[in-house]
Amino acid sequence: MSTHRIARLIERAVADFSLDFSGLTVYTEAATGAYATTAPIAAAAGADEVVAISADSPYGTAADAREQTVNIAEEIGCNGRIRFVSEKRKSDFRQVDVVTNTGFVRPIDDTVVSWLKPTATVPLMFEPWEFRDADIDIRACWRKGVPVLGTDESDDRVMTQHYLGSLAAKLLFEADIEVLNTRVAVVGSGQMAVYTADYLRTYGADVVHVSPVENTPELEESRDRRRLNHPSAELSTLDAVVVVEHHDDYDILGDWDDISAAELAAVNPSIRVVHVCGALDTEAVAAADLSCLPSDPAPFGSMSYTTGYLGPRPVIDLHAAGLRVGELLARRRRAGDSVEEATDVVAAHSVAADFSEEFKRDYGFFQYRD
Repeated sequence: MSTHRIARLIERAVADFSLDFSGLTVYTEAATGAYATTAPIAAAAGADEVVAISADSPYGTAADAREQTVNIAEEIGCNGRIRFVSEKRKSDFRQVDVVTNTGFVRPIDDTVVSWLKPTATVPLMFEPWEFRDADIDIRACWRKGVPVLGTDESDDRVMTQHYLGSLAAKLLFEADIEVLNTRVAVVGSGQMAVYTADYLRTYGADVVHVSPVENTPELEESRDRRRLNHPSAELSTLDAVVVVEHHDDYDILGDWDDISAAELAAVNPSIRVVHVCGALDTEAVAAADLSCLPSDPAPFGSMSYTTGYLGPRPVIDLHAAGLRVGELLARRRRAGDSVEEATDVVAAHSVAADFSEEFKRDYGFFQYRD
């Protein structure tokens, strides 16, 4: 990736989101690819210090992560604000104002929360409905008085879900499916699937949007409301199935109209399965000898491909937005707001997204408040 372009995108995002970390310290990660941009974003926004933790991963070594992060920061001229660490230490967490819920920082468990100062904050860096217990001990955060908020990915400056159609198209091209003049089933509920279906249709694909959740508002709002009424017959005409399901953990090739991977392969052995996210019985897919991209799909709750696979901008804009949420929370807490006051004020901001009342009740938010 071009560090010059990345630097330009970061500077633009800092301006677009009015990011200002002056007087604040951020704890985040040093990662690879598009995710190497998070620490430089905070540094470019004037943070007093950015503590960036790195580790080896399937995407590169800790040394790779530090090198890529440094290259971006040097292009912007803010490398001196970033300090790299390789392990979580109490001395580092005690001073920070914002802790990002990003890869190498996770899990933000009870021990990490206990190290935080009373005015620290944790931005999710994504939508609240994507919350995973394994990432954050949110009850420990609330007991400590640490506010946690998500990012509104539909904000006009972020538009994460709008990139999903481009992502699906790129994956279809890699699977030797031309998009134009092809027939594709997009399987999934929610806006993620709707955006994917609409985008592919715009670029000339005959798209069938299939949702196992009957009469969902998202499906009703979609321009294509068709169902696969006769799956065995219609499946034989499909070129590909794109799986985009981030809400329900039903087995895509099992619970979907009772069609198993083996039955799908028997009806249409040349079909390509493209997995963005969703529950998929990978053993059954392999046993049926179905072509699947990737060959080892991510489990439900994670994505096989994120929008960062397209390029750096979707990640830069999303993480700049998440950092803005953290910055706003930190300034409210330092000004003396309670967790509820800070959360209410910042949640009203266009870039922030709060948890549902049901979620708060289920996780005991209100019992930790005065």
